Amino acid sequence: MKALGGFRQQLEFVPFFFFGYAIMRSKERFRKFFLVLGVIALANGIVSTYQTKLSPGQLASWGPGYSELINGSNKAGKKGGLAGRLYVSEGVARVRPPGLGKDAGFGGSIGLIAVPCTLALLATWRGRKRWVGVLLCLGALLGVVTGLGRLQVVGAVLALLAFALLSASAGRRITRPLGALVVVLALAFPLGALLVSIEAPGTFNRYAEIAPANAVSAKDKKTGELSILPHQLSVAPLGVGLASAGAATGFGGQVSERLEGHGVGAETQFNFAADELGLRGCSCGWESS
Repeated sequence: MKALGGFRQQLEFVPFFFFGYAIMRSKERFRKFFLVLGVIALANGIVSTYQTKLSPGQLASWGPGYSELINGSNKAGKKGGLAGRLYVSEGVARVRPPGLGKDAGFGGSIGLIAVPCTLALLATWRGRKRWVGVLLCLGALLGVVTGLGRLQVVGAVLALLAFALLSASAGRRITRPLGALVVVLALAFPLGALLVSIEAPGTFNRYAEIAPANAVSAKDKKTGELSILPHQLSVAPLGVGLASAGAATGFGGQVSERLEGHGVGAETQFNFAADELGLRGCSCGWESS
């Protein structure tokens, strides 16, 4: 049973590669998809910005889903359930805005995906449509910033850098994508400064850990998990078993001792692939990355 759960966990997304290829085979379809994604990111950015001004209690009053996210679903005397998603900044309890999603920081995740897509629209559209692209791109960046997720902010920076580097493939037309990037950045910095000035003190304190002075010493880096990979692959080159990590861990029964008398972690994609598939799976993960 655990092997079946592991196979599903590893293969469930493969059909989507073929499905995506079947429906996304023209520039026009990509433009429409990017447009829809940009609108969703803009809506989440606006809602997330509003939610940064709410207390946990006010946001929990929006509905049972928000209440469970903020207060948790743990019940006395019963196992299971989720802990509340609160954190404290400057002595004030806060929650990462979920936007229009069901988890904290959802708007930031959508914005991260939408940033390069909306930049592509801005670079390819002409005339008045370009202002729509500017609005959608700024909305995606707004969602990233107000999602209060360090991973999303770093990812958005990398996406912008990748867009700039890939612009070189445009040849003589490089001025259009680079011009789009410059326009967005020129508007984003002053608008971002305005946003910080009108938000409550401590709203963006979570980002202090990704400042250049603290980036190396941040506690939530994945270097600890990555450092154990060489030893794990040397003692378990074929992995420690399907469904040993990830969402399928509890499928077919729990197994607590998987590697030298202890469990394994899956904090990174490489650790996850090494747990499930061993050296070959880890190398495939590196190739796909």
